[in-house]
Amino acid sequence: VDLDADEVPDEVPEGDPLCVKDLELVYVAFDVLYDEDRSVIDRTLRERHEILRNAFKPVRECDDVVQGDGGVFLGPAPTSRGVVRGRIILNVPAASGDPPNPDCFVGASLRDVEDALWARIERQEEGLVLKDLESRWVPGERDKKWVKLKPDYLPTEDLDVVVVGGFKGTGALRGGKIAEYLVGIVEAPRRRGDGDEDGD
Repeated sequence: VDLDADEVPDEVPEGDPLCVKDLELVYVAFDVLYDEDRSVIDRTLRERHEILRNAFKPVRECDDVVQGDGGVFLGPAPTSRGVVRGRIILNVPAASGDPPNPDCFVGASLRDVEDALWARIERQEEGLVLKDLESRWVPGERDKKWVKLKPDYLPTEDLDVVVVGGFKGTGALRGGKIAEYLVGIVEAPRRRGDGDEDGD
């Protein structure tokens, strides 16, 4: 099923219904507030990331529990049509020596932030959350140590355009419908005597 991030189908696409065997539970862990039975909200984000890294052990691909697509067997499905699979994605900056995490990393400059935002725009993601690694988690508090940055927040310019064409989409939601538009922008008209070499 091809689902766009901001669209939910009104009806189930034609074809076989989805079964448990076709799905995978994915848990994305990006912060931790309790370590066993103690609160860690007074620890810095950098320290909480380390606690989170230590809470999970990687599953090797050769382990018996790993399925062919990398999912982990969680148990039998509620029906006899398969198993429940799942995975945990640890979304924290990579520790030294680990491969970099393209979705969560430590930046050191304005250029790093700009590059990360443009990468998310290219992938049609919502934006970034910038977090101070020395910040603590304070319930109900919003301050400048965690900042959302979305393309909508950037300065933009209005343009007068004319729709001159379109492209049909694919998938269950946009298949056969115009999903992208081709637009034209009028150039400023030239007048005689404006210095144009063509003599127009």
